Amino acid sequence: MNERRLRVYSTEAIVLGRRDWGEADRLMTLFSPTYGKLRAVAPGARKPLTRKSGHVELFTRGHFVLAKGRTFDKITQAHTEAYYIRLRANLKAVAQAALVCELADRFVPEGDAHPRSMTC
Repeated sequence: MNERRLRVYSTEAIVLGRRDWGEADRLMTLFSPTYGKLRAVAPGARKPLTRKSGHVELFTRGHFVLAKGRTFDKITQAHTEAYYIRLRANLKAVAQAALVCELADRFVPEGDAHPRSMTC
């Protein structure tokens, strides 16, 4: 069976962007070496006591478990691999990281895998 057709799959990814979606959800843009750029919903990520909110912050590299959905895939589990605290402490570095994420979001097509791109 083709791995891309599985109902539930997992991947390492970097959070490129996020925006509010619905009442308590967030629409995430992830960049994965296996699946390329993905758009996925993090259900309940805006709720104050959710466990998912810290794992779906901008510039965070983590391991995500996703379930296929009709419009967007759904993030069912998230685990942070790197939070990059030194990056977040420097305003100039945050601005540069935001620019790189914006460029990647604009110019990388969805589903275009880059297996050698996440060597951190």
